[in-house]
Amino acid sequence: MNSEGDARLAAGDRGKGRIVDTREDTQGFDPQEADAEAAAVALASLGREQRQVIMCTFYGHLSVEDTAARLGISVHDVKRHASAALTEIRRMLRQRGVPIPRQPAA
Repeated sequence: MNSEGDARLAAGDRGKGRIVDTREDTQGFDPQEADAEAAAVALASLGREQRQVIMCTFYGHLSVEDTAARLGISVHDVKRHASAALTEIRRMLRQRGVPIPRQPAA
């Protein structure tokens, strides 16, 4: 983004998840909206199978089994596509400066 719409993590706040607007005119800027836009761009850039799995499981609130049945693929493939998709989404969001929360230890 250029200086008209640039939101970045503050240098001293990396790891704390605070986004600051680096534009001169901040009126009407919503960091959460910018995060949502970045997530939508990341989702749109996924392959068809990965995007379908994410849409079913996260947005459609379907179980892995229901997602597999709906898409006509195995449970293993649902898990494989979901893992690859989430890895790619996280990579793209980090690249755009969107803070990604740490995953809890299993």
